Amino acid sequence: MGVYVETNFVLELALLQEQQESCQQLLNLAESGRINLILPAFSLTEPYETLIRREKIRGKLSHNLRDELNQLGRSLPYQEEVNTFQEITQFLVNSAKEEQQRFQMVVDKLLTVS
Repeated sequence: MGVYVETNFVLELALLQEQQESCQQLLNLAESGRINLILPAFSLTEPYETLIRREKIRGKLSHNLRDELNQLGRSLPYQEEVNTFQEITQFLVNSAKEEQQRFQMVVDKLLTVS
């Protein structure tokens, strides 16, 4: 039996979103040969573009937040609080990198299975 999957299927797996368990079950069925996944090419390019766009947004947000925190950190009353928020900027950057890595692993698996 052929199962047609698209962009959201790929994003669910790569971003570990709410429906990723169901998607993983379908992927497992395809790996075992019980179903055939049908994956149109645009289902790989659209998620890639989505992740690139998110990475740019997070990078810009991280940069702007870091700049603002640096300005606030110059004021004595805010110095301690600013240090606690510095981790957020790194989290934004790291999350985008992790999503790209997971996306690549999902693509590799899908290209093998579908």
